[in-house]
Amino acid sequence: MAYPSSIDAFTSPAGGTAPLATGPDHAALHTSVNTAIGTIETVLGTNSGTAVLMNFTVGKFAARTAGETMTNTDMRGYYTTPQGTTVAAGGTATFDLSLSNEWRVTMGTGNATFAVSNAVNGMKFIVAVTEDSVGTRTITWWNTIRWQDATAPTTSAGTKRDIFGFDCTSASTFDGVIIAQGI
Repeated sequence: MAYPSSIDAFTSPAGGTAPLATGPDHAALHTSVNTAIGTIETVLGTNSGTAVLMNFTVGKFAARTAGETMTNTDMRGYYTTPQGTTVAAGGTATFDLSLSNEWRVTMGTGNATFAVSNAVNGMKFIVAVTEDSVGTRTITWWNTIRWQDATAPTTSAGTKRDIFGFDCTSASTFDGVIIAQGI
């Protein structure tokens, strides 16, 4: 389904006349929509392509468009494509929150360290960890997470998945919760 990129698309519908095609109401609505689009562009920054935000094309602003990479974009409240990574034994997985607010990790044949970058106060994100066939690998979490009872969770048995949720309480501190284990 295509969405209009400006108020003009509402004023010339196929096979009919729009109720606000002319007159003061049309002018006011046109000004209001264009002002809102301009405000979005100002807040988010302009970009060289048209992007879609929540399935509605609003013009040019900093969001992912074909062939471009988002950097340091505030992802609060927006769905992003999950990012996946496999951690080698003794390796580190860094969750770059400017890329996604959902991370899927496949554990290698040993323990791993998890780190986070580009967090924004108020951001929420999840990390799903799938164990190898052995399971119960140890994860060394970044040290600024507050867990319930001040105890980091353990992981599940082989081939099981655990899901953890995080709330950024500042750009460098997090509340961590267990969403599900052993699925």
